[in-house]
Formats: sequence, C-alpha cells, structure tokens
Amino acid sequence: MATWDVGSQPGDDYPTISAAVAAVGSDTWLYIRNEVFTGGDFKSTGFRVHYLPHGDNPAGSRWVLNATGYSRGIYPTDFATVISGGEIYGCSSHAIQPDGSSFWTTVRGCYLHDVGGSGFYMTGADCTVEETIIGNVGGYGIYHAGDGFGADTCLVYNTGSHGIAAATHGTGVSAISNSTIYNATGSGFLRLGGFHSVILRNTISAGNSQWGFSDPGSLQGASGCLGWDNGSGDFDGPGGGTHGDPAFVDAAGNDFRIGAASLARGLGSAMSTPDIAGNPRPDPVTSAFDAGAYQYVVLPSGVIVPGRLIRNARDARGLRPPGGRA
Repeated sequence: MATWDVGSQPGDDYPTISAAVAAVGSDTWLYIRNEVFTGGDFKSTGFRVHYLPHGDNPAGSRWVLNATGYSRGIYPTDFATVISGGEIYGCSSHAIQPDGSSFWTTVRGCYLHDVGGSGFYMTGADCTVEETIIGNVGGYGIYHAGDGFGADTCLVYNTGSHGIAAATHGTGVSAISNSTIYNATGSGFLRLGGFHSVILRNTISAGNSQWGFSDPGSLQGASGCLGWDNGSGDFDGPGGGTHGDPAFVDAAGNDFRIGAASLARGLGSAMSTPDIAGNPRPDPVTSAFDAGAYQYVVLPSGVIVPGRLIRNARDARGLRPPGGRA
C-alpha cells in the first residue's frame, strides 16, 4: 500500500490532487490537506484508491475541490474507492460519478453542492453514501442503479430531479436510513425499477414536488419514516410511515434540525449511529431515536437545544482515517 500526502506543506508528496491522481496506482491512500484545490474529471484507474483527510487537518475541516470548468469532480473507474471528508462543487455534471465497471464505492462525510448534475451518480454494484450533505444540484442528490446500495445519515436538499433514486438489481440489500430529503424537483425517494424494494428507516422526506417516498409494490415498508407537504402525497407504496410536520428550524435557510414540536421526535427505531452533527442516538436523556439526519438534543441540565447546527459540511463531523499520516 502506498500513502501519499497531498498539499502545499514542506515534505508533501504532491502539491495538488490532480498531480497525485495522475501518478496513482492501486492500493493508494491520498491524505489530502484542508486546502482549496482546482481541477476535475479525476479518473483514478487503480483499485482501492482512497481520498482521505490528512491527519493534521483540524477536526471538522474539509479538503475542497473547485471543479469549475470541468464536467465531473471525481470519476473512479475501478473497485473499492473511498472518498472521505471532501467538498466538491462547480462542475457542469456530477460531483462524483463512478463508471459502470466500478463497485464497492464509499462516500463518507462529504459536502457536494452547486453542480450542474447530480451529487453522486453511479451505475455499478455496491455503494454507500454516509454522513454526507448534498444540496443545490441540478440533477439527483443520489442516483444508483445496480446491486446493493445504502444511504445513511445524509442530508439532501434543493435538487433538480429526485432527491434519492435507486434501480435495485441483483441480490444485494438496498436501504436508506437516518436521512433528511427536502425540496426535490421530483420525489424525495424514488425506486426507479429493479427486482427488490428498498428498506426505508428513520428518514424524513418533505416539501418535494412529487412523492415523499415512492416504491410501488413495496414489501419493506417505511419504518420510522415521516412524510410531509409532498406534492403527490407522502407515501406511494411503502406502508407504516407517518404523516406530519417535521418542524424544521429554518428550511428556507437550509437549517434542517428538527424543532421541539417535530413529529420526527421519538419516531425512529433503534440505530447506533450518531446523527450528522455527531450527536448520539438515542438522546442520552430522553432515550429517544428521532427520524431524519438530526437528533433533537436534550442536555442533562434540562436545557434543550435542537441539535448542533450544520450549514455546510465544513462544519460537519468528519471521519478521519485511522492512523492518518502526520
């Protein structure tokens, strides 16, 4: 395994992501500093190429890729790619687009925004998008056609097509959990086709032009899910969901924490992952699991706060690679 530092500090192996990707081979870990890089259409052709935050980056910071003038941000073409702790914006098409031969792709703790296409667009097997914010995109928030798909603890808002869409093929399990979808020009979640229903858990879908959750003929249901103010209705197919106001703190200002009156409070089922701001689930005081990307937080002192605010993923909790290079 090769490990390379990417940035402008003395001793770094490559000054730019572009230079590192041009030299990359299989089994390469790129530890990227929290700097702003320019470029795009980064086509990594090796397997197990990881784009990771540098171990010296301050907690909550991001490496940033300004892809203005390029079609895509990152374009993996092999398997087991990991993209973590990055912000990508400005490209005319998709921020991240693994090609059809890719599989086992993971996107974690990223902020994908203001692109002409989709935040994440993949036609291939086995992908996971987690702890990621996607907003103000011209296409889908997340699109996947293939075998095995997961979206966990994601915030998707202001999309030019469906918020999250999946065509499920093969035998892999597909699931969406602990996420919030808002203001999609289409449905919040849509199963486009395929053989299997998608497991829906602990997710809010609100204010979308069409359905909140659309999976006709679903056998999975929508456990702990909340639909509200969707143009065609809240649930098309999956049963077991709840209709009601999530009472976002300020949806117009992209603040999707839930308020005290939210029907998402206590609606979720037991999940061990923290919320998108790093707050524990369940709340340590009320023992409640809330639906959506944000957990409503009750402090031990009795002071109630509706979760830590994240306006963009630079403020978000990110996962550093274990043993990241200094």
